[in-house]
Amino acid sequence: MLKKRMQELIHRSGLGLSAPKESTLSERLTAMAEDWLQTEPSLRPSLLHDRKRQIVADLSSKPRVIGLDQLPPYPMLSYNPTKVMTKSQVVSHLAEKAGIQKKAAAAVLEEIAALATKECKSSGQFVVPGLGKAVKANRKARMGRNPQTGGPIKIPAKTVVKFRLAKAFKDAVVPPKKK
Repeated sequence: MLKKRMQELIHRSGLGLSAPKESTLSERLTAMAEDWLQTEPSLRPSLLHDRKRQIVADLSSKPRVIGLDQLPPYPMLSYNPTKVMTKSQVVSHLAEKAGIQKKAAAAVLEEIAALATKECKSSGQFVVPGLGKAVKANRKARMGRNPQTGGPIKIPAKTVVKFRLAKAFKDAVVPPKKK
């Protein structure tokens, strides 16, 4: 019963043996993700494994062979645009772009962070060209309100670090409105 349902889903998706070789990997992964969403949850892991194997078999005749480990575990669903890049992802990207080992890229990233900390402590600011400036600022003591009771409380003076983005960076991320 389970095997029959799997074969039916693979046949319906168009990713089986009859799939045209001209379709791009992204089109096929998108179709695979749409089918995955419509599949019963208990069938999903085995269905995805079978589909990945079929895509790799179809694309293996092309010059660039893609391995199963290079495909995302749940295609197109693992991408989340609101998710922040991790340190290891940043290190991998820097290593790939600079053509260096990941260990060297990680060392560069660590050294920049250490230098920024040291300079911000001593001189009060650190500039990352093209990105912005870390500035040490003193906040005055002030009166505030206890949110639970509504009573006044004294907030002591403290030193904080602010990061001011460079204008070029702001404009690149969010273009200014045209008048």
